[in-house]
This record gives sequence, C-alpha cells and structure tokens, in this order.
Amino acid sequence: MLKNIREELARGIPPERIAVLFRTQTLARPLISEFVRLQLPYTTRDHTKNLYDSTVAQDILAYIRLALGMGTRRDFLRIMNKPNRYISREAVRDRAMDFEKLRRYYRDKRGMDVILDRFVEDLKAIRALPSEAAVIYIGLRVGYISYLEDRARENHTELDGVHAIMDALLGAAALGDIGKHFPDSDERYKGISSIELMKKVAEILSDNNYVIENVDSTIIAQHPKFSPYIEEMRENI
Repeated sequence: MLKNIREELARGIPPERIAVLFRTQTLARPLISEFVRLQLPYTTRDHTKNLYDSTVAQDILAYIRLALGMGTRRDFLRIMNKPNRYISREAVRDRAMDFEKLRRYYRDKRGMDVILDRFVEDLKAIRALPSEAAVIYIGLRVGYISYLEDRARENHTELDGVHAIMDALLGAAALGDIGKHFPDSDERYKGISSIELMKKVAEILSDNNYVIENVDSTIIAQHPKFSPYIEEMRENI
C-alpha cells in the first residue's frame, strides 16, 4: 500500500486526492507510523487513538519506570494494587517511594512482608529484561492479565469481544468509536451490558443509513472454552 501511495505521489497526484479506507482505527496506526517516518503528508478524518494513552499501556509503563528507578509516587499509586497487594494509600504518603518505610508500616500485618518482597523481586526482574519480555513478565508473572480478567468479571464487562465489534462497525462507517458515543464519564453507561450498547450502535448505524450485513470476529483466548456457546453468542450479537 505504501509503495502504491509513493508511486502515485511521484506521478504528480496531489496527496489530497489519495485516500485509504480502514475498517477500524487500529488498522490505520502502522500506516500512519510509516507516513511520519517517511515525512509524507497525511490527514485523518477521525482522531486515531494513541495506543500508549490506554489504561493498560499506562499501567505497564508505570511498572517499567518503577523498575528502572525512574518511577514517581503517582506511578506507584497507579499499580501498587494491580494485582491486589492490599497496600493502603495511607502507607504511601511520601513523594519518594521507599519500600523500607512500607515494610515498617506493615511490620505487624502478617503476610505483607512476603507480598512486598515479591513486589521488589518482580521490579528487579522487569529491570533485567528486554522490553518485550518485560511486558510479558508483567502480564503473566506479575499477574496483571489475571487482574484485568478479575476486574472485567466484577464490573460485568468484556475485555474485548463485543466492544471490538462495536468499534469496528462505528469506525467502518466513520462514526467515531464507542468512547465517543458512550463515554465512561457518563453514569448512564456504568456497568451497562455490552449487548445493550450493541443495540444502540445498531440504531446509530441505521439512523445514518447503514445496514449491517455480516460480522466476522475472532476471539483469541486460552480460557474459557467458547465452542459450547458460539451459537448463543451469534444469536445475542
């Protein structure tokens, strides 16, 4: 695709006459990165989200900054209970992070010394790893992925699934994304079923003269087993 665009530009076609259509904003990111690298002019119709602004990315970066000794109190507060380590905000009053002070604060609380020792060991391990391995370690060894799964179950929300489908449908119609239509700052949508949001997305598409013909979605997961529920999931969606 990039080769074709450069050939068109070399032939004298103005950049504003070249358009690339994507089903979702996520698919546009690699091409935009190449445009920036090659200093090719471009504009996007819809705002493309920065992956590094997401909650998950910010949590992982906070872990890495703390591991490298560059973390702040804000970084520590962000991830100290992701997964839950039973650390109270009251125990972290100083601007500079000090595990020895934490140990003294919890010296009479049984089991906290083990939890804090594991936290320190995890940060040391993250520091010794290359970036990609560090992210995997945070997700699997530290338990961050399990934390996300537990949180999703508690809030009756999905980590991806239906949300990804809704984003794809809205993005394909150039109608933004679910964050635009159902902001998490709006109390009306707190804990709402994704199926109810899907109905609203269908109404938005219908109001803009779009018809959903087919949805192709792939779930990548180790557990649970989805095969017994696929037909029911298709019906619901």
